[in-house]
Amino acid sequence: MKLFIGLLIFSVVLLSVSWKTPPPSKECFPDKLFATFHLNEAISLDVIKYDRSNYYFMEKRLVELDSQQKEKLIKPFLKTLPVYSYQAHFISKLSPVDNLQPIILRVVGTDYHTLWLLLINKNCTPISFFYLEGENCEGPMETDSTVTFCPVRRSICKGNTIVTYETRTSEAVSDKKSMVDSLVFTTTFNKRGEFVTKRKDSTRYYRQK
Repeated sequence: MKLFIGLLIFSVVLLSVSWKTPPPSKECFPDKLFATFHLNEAISLDVIKYDRSNYYFMEKRLVELDSQQKEKLIKPFLKTLPVYSYQAHFISKLSPVDNLQPIILRVVGTDYHTLWLLLINKNCTPISFFYLEGENCEGPMETDSTVTFCPVRRSICKGNTIVTYETRTSEAVSDKKSMVDSLVFTTTFNKRGEFVTKRKDSTRYYRQK
């Protein structure tokens, strides 16, 4: 009888401990979704190749986000675009920073051709994003005197720091003379996912066609 009572007490204690133990945290985005785990100048829209029905980076097939994933990860930031109007693919999974998991996505639609750095919190919820390359640009913007082209952007990430190299070009309608601004920005993000960008360098030059 004493043995039975002892076992019963032990079972109750063990059960109470198991109730207090939180369930194991799930992995929001397993490694198998991603083609690479680094960001450098080679990761750009230019080197993502299309072969019949699939997209590839360095011969690794990219995994496309389904409608549910696009609703969760992208829709909060592209509220005006229905999810069927663009494609999205997982590209890279970077090292966690504080409680944030940075991932890189390719998001492409009509007049929309971009690489995102998306920050995910510990609850698997996206909290902010940053354009590593591309932006929402509908093409050259023309006035009576100039044509301004979409900027060309390349970025490199290290920890919570992003270095962005950007070229902005505008062309005079009258004489086809172009003004080119070459810019370098440094962007950091904090544990709340807030991005702060500072210009580090800029150069302007002109060229004649």
